Amino acid sequence: MLPGEILNQAESFLQRGKDLEAQDFYKNLIQFPDFAPLAFFRIGEILNRRGLIEDSAAIHQKAFDQCPTLLSKISPPNFKHHGYTYSKSEQIFSSICPICEKEGRSHSCYNTATYLDFAPGFDPIRIWLICDECNHIFASSRPKNLENILQATSMGTLDEPDIGACPILGRILKQLMSLTDGQSFFEVGVGMGEMIGVAMELGLKTSGIEIRPEYASKIQELFSVTIHSDDFLNFEPNNRYDIIAMGDVLEHFVDPLLALRKAANLLKDGGVLWISTPNFESAFCRLLADKDPMWKVCEHLQFFSFKSLKAALDRCELVAFHYELSTKYRGSMEVMIRKK
Repeated sequence: MLPGEILNQAESFLQRGKDLEAQDFYKNLIQFPDFAPLAFFRIGEILNRRGLIEDSAAIHQKAFDQCPTLLSKISPPNFKHHGYTYSKSEQIFSSICPICEKEGRSHSCYNTATYLDFAPGFDPIRIWLICDECNHIFASSRPKNLENILQATSMGTLDEPDIGACPILGRILKQLMSLTDGQSFFEVGVGMGEMIGVAMELGLKTSGIEIRPEYASKIQELFSVTIHSDDFLNFEPNNRYDIIAMGDVLEHFVDPLLALRKAANLLKDGGVLWISTPNFESAFCRLLADKDPMWKVCEHLQFFSFKSLKAALDRCELVAFHYELSTKYRGSMEVMIRKK
């Protein structure tokens, strides 16, 4: 059988969910240099679905070792990272849960370079660990120069503002405004500025912070509002706030407890903290299984469940009083929080 015919058979079995049969055909393709990169990649995905996490990571590593330009073999020419060449980068490894400090175990493995938001400097082979104590999932490694990478790059999925999200954010902010008498609003991670713009439209005294200088300067100029360009954990403001929003940013922190404590200290008495973050126990994530794109977002270092988020809040003297499914980011949970 010609290699092209073997590939067609493998892909056919894969599409029908017959992983073991597909794996056998992909193994036969490894002997053909032009087909081996895709074969290794597919076998890595299959091993992950079978729960053979270490084997999956080893195969993904072998794919890059044999073909550093793997993405040129498995992605279309117009894919953002089609020209990516793999190289080792200095990483910090940890198997200790950042929420409860218990040892994590292997949960899953993905090639994150195949997702639009990949940033060179991250190890494209992402191993997720799970903590059985608090039901939290976290990345096993991160770049040593993480802050520099984030400041020098942009997220591929944040090229333009999501104008359609403005009414959604308006409803969220109106609800938050009804829960406090004050009018001061601070956003952690302003991104493309949708929430900042809506907050200003609703008359809130608005400011924010963004680790990426490009985003921060753009939003500050656009809205003539103070946007600090810094890591939130290094931020030392003179003010405290009635409403603080952390919209899909908590999962980016190496130490989410430190970020939550920082937010709590900036919150006025009677103020409200709003957090949106992906929930791996959401219906969306469970239905999509390994096809949920959140598994491949290299910048995400944490993957919360509601249980692990509550555990984190409890350790920071915070309590969630309202839970909502996000209508902006599928699979994320939106939680309203107060100080205890």
